Amino acid sequence: SQTTIQFINHASVKISYENISLLSDPWYFGDAFHKGWDLIVEHDSNEINEIVNSTTHIWISHEHPDHFSPHVLSLIPEEMRKKITVLFQDTLDHRVAQKCKQLGFTVIEMKHNKFYQLDDKFQVKCRPYLLYDSLLYLQIGDKKILNLNDCGVDSVRQAKYIHKITGDVDLLLTQFSYAAHIGDPKDIELRKTAAKQKLARIKIQAKIFNSKYIIPFASFVWFSHEDNFYMNDQVNKIRNVEEFISKNTKSVPIILYPGKKWDFGKEKENNSSIELYENDLLKKHQPHKNSPRISLIELQSISSNYIKSIRKNNNWTLIKLAHYFCFL
Repeated sequence: SQTTIQFINHASVKISYENISLLSDPWYFGDAFHKGWDLIVEHDSNEINEIVNSTTHIWISHEHPDHFSPHVLSLIPEEMRKKITVLFQDTLDHRVAQKCKQLGFTVIEMKHNKFYQLDDKFQVKCRPYLLYDSLLYLQIGDKKILNLNDCGVDSVRQAKYIHKITGDVDLLLTQFSYAAHIGDPKDIELRKTAAKQKLARIKIQAKIFNSKYIIPFASFVWFSHEDNFYMNDQVNKIRNVEEFISKNTKSVPIILYPGKKWDFGKEKENNSSIELYENDLLKKHQPHKNSPRISLIELQSISSNYIKSIRKNNNWTLIKLAHYFCFL
């Protein structure tokens, strides 16, 4: 049997083997982060049936809206939702799991570092990373796949810690450009440094996990609001990422344009996908404008209520103790 990887968009891939098709982080249209991000390539909402066709499971890495999109999930036809199992890390609030159950999905809240057998030769393990993110390790037949999505594994020590769980992998999927807010418009050097750090991270990961192949993903967005539009100036371009992986690691880069498939292990020509992305980036993007203004008085009121909620729902003595020891 052949393991097939189909890239859908941004951080969403469909990994298929025999009876299982596992889809990750479905976000395909609309903005994220209050009109702060848009996709480089946006799907039409009418394509959702075709995208999720044959999907048996959906894994959601974390609650950020470019990974967990309730709107996209709600547009999956109800009959399809009943046949799909959502996989999500076991969290204290169970909020994502509850929302998915409301939408009619079967949900498995994955215990940390425990294998879940989806089929005879398809098992997965979820591991939380820092405060809210998580990674997915897959064993499919004789193939080992590690999906790091946004996990900031940027040191040898961190990578070795995860390597103890996974060992060497055949395929690594990892973020390739910066996502957080970096500096003001004039702080170009800060963004250049951040972009280089993302590439250095890939080099560390490739070495420690000894990955045969790398799919760079989870960065196919543009900063789309008038307040952050300037941050597009130094993002890593996918052609440069492919060249970096080829020159600085022993891994083979696999570049996939939305909808493209790759039969695991076969030779892959990347240039056609890269050219499609470059053509998309040449298009004129108009940032979102005229966002609603929130008064200072309203912000102070919301903030005050939020602090009251934190104090009510948590042990304040423990929080102060954690802060004293610099844990928070």
